[in-house]
Formats: sequence, structure tokens, C-alpha cells
Amino acid sequence: MTVEELLAEREQWHRERDEYLQQIRNLSAQIRALREKLFGSSKGEKVDHTQLRIELELAEAELLSLHGCDDTDRRDSQIPPAQSAEIEELVSAGSEEKTEPEQRSKRYSLPKDIEERTERMVPEEVLANPDAYHEIGDPEVTEIIDIEPVKFVRIRQEYPRFVRKDDRTLPPIRAERPERVLLGGLASVRLLVHVILAKYLEHMPLYRQEQSFKQRCSVQISRKTMGGWVKHVAEDWLLILYESIKNDVRCSLYIRADETPILCLDQESSKGSRKGYLWVYVDREGQCVYEWHMGRAAKCAQSMLHGYRGLLQSDGYAAYEHHSAKEGFLQVGCMAHARRKFHEAWRDYDERQAGWYILRIGELYEVEAKLRANPKLNIIQTRKEGSLPILKQIEERLHADIETLEPSSRTYQAVQYARNAWPKLCRYASYPEVQIDNNAAERALRPSKLGMKNWLFVGHPQAGQRAAIIYTILQNCKNHGVDPQAYLCDVLQKLPKLKNDEHAIRQLQPRFWKKTI
Repeated sequence: MTVEELLAEREQWHRERDEYLQQIRNLSAQIRALREKLFGSSKGEKVDHTQLRIELELAEAELLSLHGCDDTDRRDSQIPPAQSAEIEELVSAGSEEKTEPEQRSKRYSLPKDIEERTERMVPEEVLANPDAYHEIGDPEVTEIIDIEPVKFVRIRQEYPRFVRKDDRTLPPIRAERPERVLLGGLASVRLLVHVILAKYLEHMPLYRQEQSFKQRCSVQISRKTMGGWVKHVAEDWLLILYESIKNDVRCSLYIRADETPILCLDQESSKGSRKGYLWVYVDREGQCVYEWHMGRAAKCAQSMLHGYRGLLQSDGYAAYEHHSAKEGFLQVGCMAHARRKFHEAWRDYDERQAGWYILRIGELYEVEAKLRANPKLNIIQTRKEGSLPILKQIEERLHADIETLEPSSRTYQAVQYARNAWPKLCRYASYPEVQIDNNAAERALRPSKLGMKNWLFVGHPQAGQRAAIIYTILQNCKNHGVDPQAYLCDVLQKLPKLKNDEHAIRQLQPRFWKKTI
């Protein structure tokens, strides 16, 4: 065989080997993804910059050794020397390790307004003969934290009648009976709130609450009864607040949107269940509203986005694209979503080229961290000086890499996504109220995902919207630092008196509630 034939054969072997290696990486990544889906992952998207630096420094050497080439073949490697030097510079600037150990977190934290009680621990000898002793000095003090277990109390409410002593001709009077949240029901507001919070805040299904009441309190309340309570509270009273919050969110100039699938039992389906979706919309003030739909089609966003004229931030799902084209509102991309694709290519598929993008996007987030730390800074000017040059460099690299990367690689797919969405990904830099990513909407969906691990599915399509109503109230309490138990106990006693007073109902939204008590 001639030298040319031997070289051609070697190249063929190299290509076959690279294909097999890529298949191994793909299969390994699929196995890793399935394991994370089963058991969860604590990695998230945090990147150890030191590890990333080592990986990137070794990338070129590893590729050269795999191909068995010397310095003359450097031009054939996937990471050029200039890129390696640039990566080294970037990582050196952003990979300083903390030298001082972090302070240990406290064992517990108590609210400032926690109830305090003082118990005087007097010796038995003094109790038996107090006149024989005289207390001296200041007492020694120790503190403990106690908890009162749940207990049921039957309250007998009496409404006595009274007449005037000096004028018996006047009719008798008695205290006004408050309108009950559940007409004819025995459950107090506190009991209703307890059941709702246990189910939707602590993710405790009704059948487990039924067991807990019976085993710990010897009280039998069926899950069907509690389900009826939840239904009436959500649909008769909390729905009023829900619609008020929804109207405010729709009027916001900046909304973040996302959706997540949840399994729903459906007798009409041949499989007995089908996939429903919980949609969430978050405005610039932290107000959020959830909607439940038995699908993910564009029509599901109709009630929120019809007539909308502001800025909508999302992951670029087609339903939002449809309404943007129809209604004319501007879309903003999610930089975290773009970064996630590069992170997956680097972590799961061992594609080192993605590291450059991870570091660059990290620099964009450093600018945002600077703005959060210094509220007095001009946002537009700071982004113009700090973010726009980085965005320009990323854009140039995207256009270059799309021509050289292997189309089957995950980095190519990440580059393609970012390139297609680039105008939307950059749009945040031009609006001071807009965030760099859509993480606020993604965080708002976490409680439902945590709950799903306990209750597994939604029992009925109508139950999905009830969950959306209650999640809306609870998440707004969280976003505005409101105690959900105190809030629900208060508003459920006030709502029956307000009827159709829209202004008064709006003042009961969690963000205004503190000012009304």
C-alpha cells in the first residue's frame, strides 16, 4: 500500500472511532439523564470554575492524543490555540476560590414576633412552705423551644339577647352572626385553612390528613368531606381574589411566563389519565397567577395574552410566538435557558467547546449581580458598558461556530438555539425593568412539582383549576412576605361581607394586605 492509502485508511479508522465515541457519550448522557429523573440531581447548573479551567486546558491535548497528531496537526483540533488562551484568561479572572471557611449556619431561626411564655420553676420545698423562704438575686434562665400539637375543639357559640332596662319597649338585641364561609358547615375558618395549607403548602394529600386526624386526634373526617371544603373555599371565595390578581397581572407592562406538565386522571381518556399543564405568569411586582389547562396549545394562553401589549419573557415556546405575532407584543428570551443547553453539552456530553459560552454568559450574570448590589446604578448605562460588549462577542462566536461544529453535537444544537433566539436574548439589555432570565416564573412552578411527588396526580380536570387558584394565593403570600395562615384566616372572614366591592377585594390581595390590618 502506498503512503497515501495508509493515511486514508488511518483517517477512516479515526472517523469510525470518533463516531463510536460520540455514540458512547450520547448513551452515557441518556443514562445520566434517566438517573437524574429517577433520583434527582444536586448539581443544578452551578459550574466549578477551577474544574472548568482544567477541562478546557486538557481539551486540546486530549484531542491531539486521540488523533495521534503532533504540533503540525494543531490546526485540525477542535479548540484553536487562540481560543484556549482566551479561555485561560477568562477563567483566571473568574475562578478565585474563597480562602476563608464560610460561617456555619445557625441551628434554628425564630421570628421576632414569636409568642414567649415564662415558667417559674419553684422548688417543691418553697411551694410547700412559701412563708419560710425569701427570693434572692436574679433567677437563672434557660430557654427551650416548644410546639403545641394539633388539637380539635368543639366551640359552642351562644348569642344571648338583651333588652334595655330603662326602656322595655325597644326590641331585644343580640350579636350579629357572621356569615359562614361554608353555609351549614361545621368547619371553622381555622380548620378550613389548616386543611388547605396542609394539602397545598405542605403537600399532604387529603387521605393522609384523614389518617393523621384519626390516629393523632381520634377525629374522623373523610377525605371526601375535606375535598368538598377545599372546593367551596376555592370556587366560592378565593376565586374572587384570584380574578383580582389576574386582572392586575394582565395589565403589567412586563410578564414572565412558563408552564409545567402534571398528570391528571381523566375517565374519558382510554389510558385513564392524560397530561395537563399548569401555566404561570409573573409580573414585575412579583404578582403571579396560575392557570390550569388540559393541554399546551396556543389557545390555552388566550385568556392572559389576548390584547396584551407589553413585554413577555419566556423560553420561546411556540404558543407564545403565536400570540406575539397575533397581538403584537414584544418577546424577551431567557438567558438561563440558553445557558442550560451549553451546560448540558459540557457536563453530560463532555463537549469542551461549550465552556467558552458558559464563561461568557457567567460574565453577563456578574453585571446583573452588580446591579442588584448597587440599586442606585443606572441599569441601561451599566448594561451598555458591561453587557453589550460581551453580547457582541457571543454573537460573533455563534456565527462562526455554526459553520464549524458537527451538526450532531449538543454544542451545535445549543449554538443553533441561541443564534435563532439571539434578538430576544439581547432584548433585556434595553429595558431596565426586564430581567436577564425567566427564573422567577420557573421558581413559581417549583411548589407544584414538589407537591406532585406526594400526591402524584390531579384527581380531576376541575381540581386542576382549584389548585391553580390556591397556588396563586399562596405564592403571592410568599412573594410578598405574608404569613399564609394569618392571611387566609383574615380574608376568609372578610370576603363574605364584601360581596361585589372590587376595590375592597383588591385591597385584600397579599401585596396590600399588611396595610389593612
